[in-house]
Amino acid sequence: MIDINLIFLVSDQPTTCPKCGTRSDFENYTISDSKNVLQMHTCLNSSCKFEFLVEFHNEFNEIVTDEE
Repeated sequence: MIDINLIFLVSDQPTTCPKCGTRSDFENYTISDSKNVLQMHTCLNSSCKFEFLVEFHNEFNEIVTDEE
């Protein structure tokens, strides 16, 4: 079961499992009342399989775009 109280923020690096450090697979979900996107990640390590949420914030994307 995913703990929805624990959400990680995305960076410009590939997302890895916060428990074991292995790369993860994900599915995108758009939050209906905002423009923010959530990704549900699953660790690709067969002995871990930790599931976690990653959130994109539009404000972060605007800051990164402005700096480039």
